[in-house]
Amino acid sequence: MSTIAIEMETPRRDVKTVSFLAFWLIHRYGHRVVIFGSQNELATLVCHRPEVIVLPHVRYARMAEAMAFARDRGTPIALLPSEGIPPWDDVIPLITVGAEEFRADVALWMSWGRRAAQYCAAHRTVPNARIAVTGCPRFDTQLPPLRPLLPTRDEHRRRHGIPADAQVVTWFSSTIYANHPLGSEELVRRALEPRSSADFFNAHYDVRAVTYDHQTMYDHFIEIFARHAVAHPEVFHLVKPHPADQVGPIRARLAHLPNVGIAPVAEPVDALMAYGDVQINWRCSTSFEAWYRDVEAPVITVEHPNLRSDYNVGLTVGNEVVHDFAGFDAAVARYLGGGRPGPELVARRREFLDDYLHRPESTAAESCAREIDHLAGEAPPPRWTWGNVRRAARHVARQLPKGHWQTVRRARDEEKHLDPDEVKTWIDRLNDVFGGKVDASRYELFA
Repeated sequence: MSTIAIEMETPRRDVKTVSFLAFWLIHRYGHRVVIFGSQNELATLVCHRPEVIVLPHVRYARMAEAMAFARDRGTPIALLPSEGIPPWDDVIPLITVGAEEFRADVALWMSWGRRAAQYCAAHRTVPNARIAVTGCPRFDTQLPPLRPLLPTRDEHRRRHGIPADAQVVTWFSSTIYANHPLGSEELVRRALEPRSSADFFNAHYDVRAVTYDHQTMYDHFIEIFARHAVAHPEVFHLVKPHPADQVGPIRARLAHLPNVGIAPVAEPVDALMAYGDVQINWRCSTSFEAWYRDVEAPVITVEHPNLRSDYNVGLTVGNEVVHDFAGFDAAVARYLGGGRPGPELVARRREFLDDYLHRPESTAAESCAREIDHLAGEAPPPRWTWGNVRRAARHVARQLPKGHWQTVRRARDEEKHLDPDEVKTWIDRLNDVFGGKVDASRYELFA
C-alpha cells in the first residue's frame, strides 16, 4: 500500500475529480490517499511523505521548494490538469503543465485529449514523463456509468422551484472579471504585476481587453436574459453562476422575476445540464461538457458584436451564436419547439471532442487511477538528503508558532476550504454505484 497525495486546487470545481480519483485508488488498488489544498505542496511532502504526489500543474515560482523536496526524495510528480483545454495550442505547456523550470520533474502527465498529448510529445514539454490520454474525471458524471449519481428530474425541479410543466433555459455564466469589487482598473493593474515565470496572462493576451469584454458581455447578456424572462413567463430561467462570478449583481438584477432561479455557486453542473431544455453561455467550458453528454444538445452562445479579444472563442465552435435579443429569442423558441443543432455544428462538436476530450471506456477517474498506481509501483525507495532535512526543519520552524503544519490553513467560510462532508458524500455515492467499501479511515484531508 502506498500513500498518494492529491491536490484539490479549487474545491468548488475540483471536489468531484479528487473524490472520484481517491475512490478508485483506494477501492481498486488499496492505496491510502491524502487530499490537500493549494499552497500546501511542501507541507504535504514533509508531513505525509507520499509515494506519489498528484498536482493540477506546476505553474508558480512559489512551488520551487516543494519541487526540490520531491526531486531530492525521489517522489514522482503526476499532473492531472484542472484546466485541460487551452485557448490556443501554443499555450498548452503553460496552461496544462506549468513553468518551464519544473517540467523536467514531472513523471506522469495525464492529458484530457489526444491533441494536447501529441503537442507535448512533439515539443518535449515534459521530457521525462510518461504521457497518458485519460480524459477528465470532472466530466465523468456525464457518462452512462455515473449518471445514477444525478438527482431525479423531480428532485431537481423541487430544489430550484421549477414548475412541473415549465420548460427550462439555463444560463451558465462565465464573466468572472465583471463587477469585480476591486474595479476594472485595479484588477488590470494587479493582473499585470510580474508574478513568476509561469505568469502567462499578460504574455499571451490583452488583460485590459479581456476585462472589458467580461464587463461588456455581462451587461449585454443579463439584459437579454432578463428581457426574455419577462417576455416568456411560461419558461423557467435558471442561472448557474461561475464559481468566480460576483453573484450579488446577478441577484440584484434577476431575483425579483418570478420565473428566474439562481443555483448555488457550489452546485455541480451535471443535473442542470441533464434537465435543462436549452443551455446558454459565453465562451465557457460548459459548452463542450454539454456536447460530451449529448453531441446534439441545444447550446446557444451570446456574443456582443464589439468585443476586443478572441480569448476562448474556440470553446463555442459548435454552438449556435446570436448577438441580440431577436436572435436569442428566435433560437430559444426553435430549440424549445424541438429543434436540434444542424449537421455542420454537430460535425464541429465531434471534431472538437475528438481533438481535446477523450471519452474513456468506463470513466476517466479509473484511467487516471490506473496510471497513478503504475507510477507508484515504479517509484524508487524514498531517500533523505541533507537538503531535505533543512527544508523540513525550516517548515517546522515556520509552522510551530502557528500550531498547525499546513502552510495555508483555511477556515470553513473561506473560498478554498476543503469540506470533508463533500468528499465523503461523493465517495459514499460511488460506494453505492460500484459496491465499494471505502470509508474515511482510508483517506485524510490535510486542510
